[in-house]
Amino acid sequence: TLIQTGFTKLYKNIKLKDNSTIIVGYSGGPDSTVLLSILNSIKEYNLKIIAAYYNHNLRDPEDLSNEIQIVRKYADSLDIKCIIGSAEQGMIQKDALNNKLSIEEAARNARYAFFYKLKLETAADYIATAHNLNDNTETMLMRFFQNSGTYGLSGIPEYQNDIIRPLINIKREEIES
Repeated sequence: TLIQTGFTKLYKNIKLKDNSTIIVGYSGGPDSTVLLSILNSIKEYNLKIIAAYYNHNLRDPEDLSNEIQIVRKYADSLDIKCIIGSAEQGMIQKDALNNKLSIEEAARNARYAFFYKLKLETAADYIATAHNLNDNTETMLMRFFQNSGTYGLSGIPEYQNDIIRPLINIKREEIES
């Protein structure tokens, strides 16, 4: 598929090691579900996949509970270990206020802190996120209007240090289909 081809290209570009352990940021949405299943289906690299879900505690507890059950059930169906992290109630809002961040920025910081903590605990090689071409375009436009200069126009990198984004060159519509 297009996504597997994209991953193979990325694999070669950054010289991923066979038998790598990859933490996959998994929200249960279409993008991260496709990423999780595609990485799990690519057997020739002997990847060890770990699904990582982070509860920001920003939504209705009942909705979150249902979402977490769906996430666990899908990961279990693929025989993938699923690790759930959670922010303390009010932590994201407090961090946003104290550091003059938007809720989205504070949530992203907490989520990535969770991913990096897991990476250390599991000795994982990479963190994979399901950013796609639509996200990249949106980010570039947002940065352009914030006058962020050439950095902003560069968008979201396909890989950066130990973070990989195998879907970054694929449109959301293609992922959903």
